[in-house]
Amino acid sequence: MLRAGDNLPDFCLHDQNEKEYCREDFIDKRLILFFYIKDNTPGWKKEAVAFQRQLKTLEGLDTKLIGVSKDSVKSHKKFADEYDLTYPLLADVDKKLAKKFGIVNMIGIYKRTTFIISKDQKIIKVYPNVKVQGHAERVVEYLEDLNG
Repeated sequence: MLRAGDNLPDFCLHDQNEKEYCREDFIDKRLILFFYIKDNTPGWKKEAVAFQRQLKTLEGLDTKLIGVSKDSVKSHKKFADEYDLTYPLLADVDKKLAKKFGIVNMIGIYKRTTFIISKDQKIIKVYPNVKVQGHAERVVEYLEDLNG
C-alpha cells in the first residue's frame, strides 16, 4: 500500500457525469482520495453523506474531495443522484488505480482507505481500513490542524 511520502500515481478516470479527471488536474490542489467498496452499501451511504456534509468546509480548506470504487459511471450516477452527492465519484472499473495504491485484496475487493494528497502531489496521510462512523469529521479535523 502506498504511504505518506509516496507520489500520487498517474491516472485518468471518469466520474458519474462522464467528466474525465486525471492526475494533472490536481497539480497545486490538495486532494482527499477515498476508496470504497461498492455503491449503495450501508456503510458507504453513511460515509458518502457525511463527506457531502463536510464539502463546504473542505472547499474552505482548499481541498478537493473524490470518491473511487470499481462501480461503473452509470452506477455512480444513480447513487450520486439518489443521495445528492455533488463531488466526483470515479469509476475504477478495472481496478487499475486501486492496484497502484495497493488496496485490492487477494480476492479483488477494495480495502476502504482514504489518502490525503498535498498540493505537490505527495501522499501526506493514509487512513487504512476506515471505520465509517466519524471518519469524515476526523479527516476535516486533520486538515484544519494542518492549516493551523
